[in-house]
Amino acid sequence: MLWSIIHLYGAMQLSKIIALKRGLDPELAAITCAFHDIYTLFTGKTAEHAIKAEAFVKEIIIEYNSKAKGALPPVSDEEL
Repeated sequence: MLWSIIHLYGAMQLSKIIALKRGLDPELAAITCAFHDIYTLFTGKTAEHAIKAEAFVKEIIIEYNSKAKGALPPVSDEEL
């Protein structure tokens, strides 16, 4: 568990640094990194977990957008 937290935090920080160097949104990069392990969380499998996470992330964001009613803006198609 501790390794997972350290991995998540480190990946998020690294993604923000890379995003800033490339002129991209560091917050969006950090959120993307936070989601990259979601496949492993749901399935317990690690092979190609970042690639296979896409379907889970899309489902979560589509559901969020359908329920978002003003407090926060919906996630745009470009961000998705």
